[in-house]
Amino acid sequence: EIMQLFTLGLDTLNKDGTPQLDPSGQKIPTYTNEQIMILARVFTGFVNQRARSNIEYFSSTSNSIDPMALVARMHDIYPKPDLAGGFLGDGYPSCADPPPADSFLSKGAKYRYSMAPHPSDVLVLDTQSALLKALCGQGGSCGSAFSVTLPAALPCSGKECGAGPVHFVKAGDAIYEHLPPPCVHGFFHGATANQTAPKAPVAQTGFCKHSDGSRSRYVQLDKLEGDSPERQAECQAKCRKAGGVGCHMTVSSRRRSRHGCYAHLSTKLPLVGSGSSSYLCWDFKDSGLHGHSYALAKRGAQGCPAGTEIASIAECEQAHRSLGLSWSYIGLYYKSRHKAPRG
Repeated sequence: EIMQLFTLGLDTLNKDGTPQLDPSGQKIPTYTNEQIMILARVFTGFVNQRARSNIEYFSSTSNSIDPMALVARMHDIYPKPDLAGGFLGDGYPSCADPPPADSFLSKGAKYRYSMAPHPSDVLVLDTQSALLKALCGQGGSCGSAFSVTLPAALPCSGKECGAGPVHFVKAGDAIYEHLPPPCVHGFFHGATANQTAPKAPVAQTGFCKHSDGSRSRYVQLDKLEGDSPERQAECQAKCRKAGGVGCHMTVSSRRRSRHGCYAHLSTKLPLVGSGSSSYLCWDFKDSGLHGHSYALAKRGAQGCPAGTEIASIAECEQAHRSLGLSWSYIGLYYKSRHKAPRG
C-alpha cells in the first residue's frame, strides 16, 4: 500500500502519464493479489527481539523498539519476481564472482569501525596512504568516525598495491572493516560441465575391476542366464537404471549362484575386464558431469519431479560437489524400508 500511495498508483501508466490498456480496453493494474502474495514472502523469518531493560514496553516479553531479527532458517529462500518481469536482486553482482582486488580503494567502498582486537588479515596503512587520510579525516583523528564511504577512487600506496582482497585495515590505532558490496546468490548453482559419453560401451572379457587391479563395489540385479545380444542389452539397461557406472554379466559358470547381471557403483577408477572368459564387462565411462545444475529437495520430499532424477552414482557425487556438500558414503536406495526417495 505504501508503494501504491507514493510511487505506483493503481494503474500502469505510459510515459505520457496515460493509463495502459489491455486488448479489451481495460486499464492494466499495477499489481494483483498474486504479486502481494509473492512479495509478502520477502518479510518471512522476521521475529521480535528479546525483551531487555531500559526500553518502553507493554509486557515483560515484548520488544517493539529494537529492529526485528531475521532468522535465516525461517526465511523463504525462493526467488521473488518483481513487478517489471524480473526478480528482486537483478542488477546486483553475483556473490560467486569475487570483486576486483582493488575494490577496497574504489569509489563507494564502505568501512566500519571494528572492535576486533587484532584480526589476522589486517593491512596496516602507512602514513602516506590516501586511504588512511580518508578514514582519519582532516584532523587526523583515526577512529573518530564510525563508518566511512569513499567519495572517489583512491590511489594505492605501499603494501596496498597488489594486496588483493582486503578485509581489515589499521589506520593509526583504529581498525576498520571493509564491507564488501551487496551481491546476490543464485537460487540454482552453476551447471556442471557436459562430458556425457557419446558412444556405446565396448564389451570387455572378464568381470569388471578397477584399472589398478582392485575390486569394484557392485550389486546383483538378477540371476538370469544367457548371452544373446538381447540379453546383453537388457543387462546394460538394468545397470543404467540402477545408477551404475559399469556393468558385468555372467556368460558361463558352473555355479548357478553366479549367474546374472551386476551393476558397478564405484567411481574410484575406470573399469576394465579381468580377462576371464566366463564374464563380459562394460565401462559406461560416466564422469557424472552431465551439464546440469542441482538443488537440494526439502526434508520429507517424496522424490524428484519426473525427468529430473539423478541418473547414476557418479552424477550423485558431482551433484554433491557442485552444491559444496561433503559426504562419507553415497549409496543407492530403492527399497521403501530405507525411508529415502528413489532418485
